[in-house]
Amino acid sequence: HVWESDSTYSPGGKTVQPATIIPVHVEGPRDLRSLVVVYNTERWSKFNIGDLNYNVVVPAAGVYHIDLLLCEMWHDIIGKRVFDIEIQGEVVVSELDLYATTGYQTLSTQRFEVAVEESSLNIRIRFKSRSDSQEGPAIYAITLSREVPVLATASPVPAPLMAVGEASVVTHRLSCGGVGAVDSSGHFWQSDSAFVSGGHPAFPADVGPTDFTLPSTLETLETLLDAERWAHEMTYLVPVNLPGTYEVEIITVESLHPEAGARLFSIDIQGVPTHTNVDLVALYGYQTAAALTSRVVVTPAHNGVLRIRFYSAAGSDAGATVSAIKLSLVGTATVHSQINCGGPDVLDLNGDAWVSDAPYLTSGRTVRPGDHRSIDLVGGGAVLQYLPVFDTERFARDGKGRLEFHVPIPSSPSSQLFTVSLLFLESWHDRVGVRVMDVYVEDAKVIPELDVYALAGREVPFMADVTVRKVARSTSIYVSIDHNAGSEPPAIYGIQVSKIVATEAPAPSTAAPVATTAPSDASPTSPPVASAVDMTNDEDSIVMHRINCGGASGADYDGHVWQSDSAFLTSTSSASSVTQQRTVFEGQYTTTQLQDAFEFVFESERQDTTGNDITYEIPVHLLGTYEIEVFAVEADHESSGVRVFSINVQGETVKRDIDLVVDYGFQVGATISVRGIVRHDDNGLLRLRLHGSLGAPTIAAIRVSLMEGFQIEHYRVNCGGPNVSDASGKTWESDSPYVVYPGAGTRELTSPGTVAMHGPLATLYGANIITTERYSNVSHGTIEYRFPVPGAGLFAIDVLYTEFWHTSDGDRAFWIRVQQSEQVDHVDVVEEAGVHSPVLRRVMAQVGTSSGGVVEDLVVTFGGYSGVDGPTINAISVLSLHRGS
Repeated sequence: HVWESDSTYSPGGKTVQPATIIPVHVEGPRDLRSLVVVYNTERWSKFNIGDLNYNVVVPAAGVYHIDLLLCEMWHDIIGKRVFDIEIQGEVVVSELDLYATTGYQTLSTQRFEVAVEESSLNIRIRFKSRSDSQEGPAIYAITLSREVPVLATASPVPAPLMAVGEASVVTHRLSCGGVGAVDSSGHFWQSDSAFVSGGHPAFPADVGPTDFTLPSTLETLETLLDAERWAHEMTYLVPVNLPGTYEVEIITVESLHPEAGARLFSIDIQGVPTHTNVDLVALYGYQTAAALTSRVVVTPAHNGVLRIRFYSAAGSDAGATVSAIKLSLVGTATVHSQINCGGPDVLDLNGDAWVSDAPYLTSGRTVRPGDHRSIDLVGGGAVLQYLPVFDTERFARDGKGRLEFHVPIPSSPSSQLFTVSLLFLESWHDRVGVRVMDVYVEDAKVIPELDVYALAGREVPFMADVTVRKVARSTSIYVSIDHNAGSEPPAIYGIQVSKIVATEAPAPSTAAPVATTAPSDASPTSPPVASAVDMTNDEDSIVMHRINCGGASGADYDGHVWQSDSAFLTSTSSASSVTQQRTVFEGQYTTTQLQDAFEFVFESERQDTTGNDITYEIPVHLLGTYEIEVFAVEADHESSGVRVFSINVQGETVKRDIDLVVDYGFQVGATISVRGIVRHDDNGLLRLRLHGSLGAPTIAAIRVSLMEGFQIEHYRVNCGGPNVSDASGKTWESDSPYVVYPGAGTRELTSPGTVAMHGPLATLYGANIITTERYSNVSHGTIEYRFPVPGAGLFAIDVLYTEFWHTSDGDRAFWIRVQQSEQVDHVDVVEEAGVHSPVLRRVMAQVGTSSGGVVEDLVVTFGGYSGVDGPTINAISVLSLHRGS
C-alpha cells in the first residue's frame, strides 16, 4: 500500500526519524509491526511550536473511520508526554499518555467514527502542558476510510424467528474481542477485528474469577466466552453478498457486574431497534450466557452489508458487551466439491466421496502423519464425521511456504454465493507460534495469522468456513494458504465447497421506493439484431485483449488473433524465441488442448534481462474487475530457484515468488490467473508489472477478460454477399446498407467448399459466410463502413478474414481504423494464420456524442499499402460492452 506524505496537509510541527537517534525495538500487534515504513518517521510538536492540525478534503459527506497510529518511542516515564485528540472541533480523547496506556515503544491505534457533513475533516492533536519539560503530541500515521452507505429507505422488514425444521446456512461466525476461537463442535469463529468500528477487547478472566453457566443451546460455545468486545458505542459492518432473510444471534454474558441495572445497552440492525435497554443480569443472571436473536431482511438496496450497532443506555457507564455473533441465511447449501488434501479418493463416515486434490493443486507435498507418530484425534465434535479425510495432510514444500488450489464450481449465467469449508489439524507441534498461516480465498486474506495449535491444541480437528461471491460464468474458486515468515510451512487436510441458495425471497420493503438509474454505459434504446452473442466464442467472460508477448501478431488454433505486445509495453525488455527447444504444453490444460489451441503463444516470450521489470499498460475503458491470465513457460533453466518473479496489478502485488520449475515443471506451459480492479482514477488503463527477484521475469502471452459484464450484438454483416445463416442458425445480413466506400468491390471465392479449412471458425462460418469477400488495394481506395449505434459507450468490432489468394508473407497487408483512430497496423493474414485459415480479430473503440449531443456513428475503415494487395473482409460483428449482468 502507498502511504502519502502528511506534508500535503501542512499539519505543522516537526519531523524526526527515531532510529537515527535512539535504539528502536517496537512491540505491538503483528499487523502494526509490519508497517515499518510508516513508523520510521514521526510528526511531533511542543507547546512553543503549536498543535498538530490536519485538514483533509473528503470526497463526500458520510460516516468515516479514522485510525491514528501512535507510539511512545522516546520516554519510559508516566506523564512525560500527554496530549488531547480533537476531531471536528470535539475532544474525543483527553489527556492521552501513551506510556501509561500501552508502554514503551509499543505500537497502538486509536480508532474513531465520525459523521462528516461537509467536504473537509479536521484532526487536531493538542498539547496539554505549557511546560518546556513536557513533551507534546506525536503521531506516526493516519488512515481514513468511508463507511459503506446503507440507504435509509431500505429498512429491514420484521420477520418471525427461525421456524422449527426451517433450513438455514451459517454465513459468518465471529469471535468478538479475541484472535479467533474453535468451539467444541469443531467450528472456527474468526476474529471480529475486520468487521467492527470502535470497541475495546477484554478478557473476563483477567478481571476476576469466572464460572459461566451455559444453556444447552449454547453449551458448545464456552471457549467464545474467554473474550468479549465492549464499548459505549460500536458498529459491525458484515458483508453478506446475497439478499435474503438472515437470523442474527448475538452471544453475550455479564461477567463483571453482578447487580441488575449496572449495564444497560441496546442493539440496532440496519437502523431499526431490535433489543432495547438489555439488562443481562435481570434477564438471564450473572455470568449466564445468552443468545439475543433477531431476524432481518437484506435487500439489494443495502449494498450487500449487514449493519449491527451496539450502544449504551443513557446513564449506564458499563457499555454494551458481546462475545460472539453468528449470521445464518434462510436457505440451503448444496455440496459441489469435497477434496481430500494429500491423499487418494476416500469415503467419509457418512458415505460421501472426497476426491484426491491432485488435479486441483499447483504445489505442495503429501504426508500420512500416522506413519510417523501415533495420532489420537480428540474433540472435533461434528467434524469427526470426516475422520478418513484427516488420515493424510497436504503441506507446502520447504522454502516455498504456499499451497494453492483451484476448486471447480458449476458455472452459471449469474453470480453465485459459496461456502468454502477448510479442514485443519495440528498433528506435529505442541507449541504456539510454530505454524502460523494466512488463508486467502480469491486473493482476499480471509483468515490472517491462523495458528491451529493456539486455537484448538494438538490433534483436535476443526473446520473454518468462508463465504465468497463468484461472478457470472466463473468455473473455479482459488484458495491459497501462505505461511508467516519464520514459521513452519502451511498444512491442510480437506476442502469442501457448497453453493448457497436463499429459499425465502426478501419481503418487499414498506418504506418509500428507492430510485434507481441505469449504469452510465448502458444503451437506453438498444434493439439487438439477435440475442447477445460473443463472436469470440468465449463463454466464461468477455475477452477484451489477447496479447502475444515478444513476437508478432498471430492466430491460435481457434482462429483468435493475439496482438503483438509492442503496443502495450512500457518497459525496455528483450524478445526471444523458444521454438528451438521442445516445450511440453501441460500445466493447467490437457496436452491436447494446449498444443492445439495455445501452442502459438508459447513460440515467443518476452524477458527483461537488464532491470528485472516488464511493464504493460492495457486500455480497457470500462471500470470493473478484470481477470488477467499470464501465460509463461520455463524454457531455459531446468533447476529451481534460477528464475523467481512476482506479478503486480494496478500497483499491488497479487502473486509472489513464482518459480515456474517448482510450480509447474521444466518446459511445461502454464497460465497464472490474477485479478485487478480498474477504478475511476486509473484512466481506463490496466497496469501489469512482472518483477524478478531472482533472474529475469518471462512472459509468453496475456489474456484480459472483464469478469462482471455483458455484451449486446447490434450488427452481423456478411461482407460482399447476401443475407445468409451460419451453422448455428444466426442470420448475417448483407453489408450493402452500411458500406460508405466499397473499395475494389466484392467477389465470390472460387472454391471454398473444396479447400480444407480447420478450427471452430471454419466449422461455424465456412459453409456460407466465408464464400464472399469485400476487398481493395491502394489504387481502389479504402473500404469504410458506417454503423448507427443506439448510444455512446464502448464497442467491440469483431472482424473475420481469410487468405484464399496468396501463399507468401508480404503479398497482402492492410490496416484497420475505428472512429478515424488507427487500431491495428499492418495486418498480414498469411503471417498470422497461413492460407485458408479463418481469422477473427477484435478491436475496441469508444463512441461519443457531437457538440449538439447527437450520438456519433461507429465508423470502421480498412486500407492498404502501396505495392501489395489490400484488405479482404468476410464478416463484421458490432457489439456494445457493458458492466453488470
